[in-house]
Amino acid sequence: MTTQREQLIQEIQEASDPVIAEVLDFLRFIKARQPASKRTSDHLTGLFADEPEAMQQIMDWIEQDRELDRQKSLE
Repeated sequence: MTTQREQLIQEIQEASDPVIAEVLDFLRFIKARQPASKRTSDHLTGLFADEPEAMQQIMDWIEQDRELDRQKSLE
């Protein structure tokens, strides 16, 4: 029995380049919509524990990038 990951890889290997490009764009879109993992958030928080303003600026940039991605996907 193959996993979904293995099935996806098999389908990708059999797909044409234009289909792969579209699937890659879609996968990136889906990943961008997902909230950051708690581990990543905890890591960033630890890095900038002494600089809350810097942490807030980074989080603002991330949200701006996500909003741009959302807007591009609606075009």
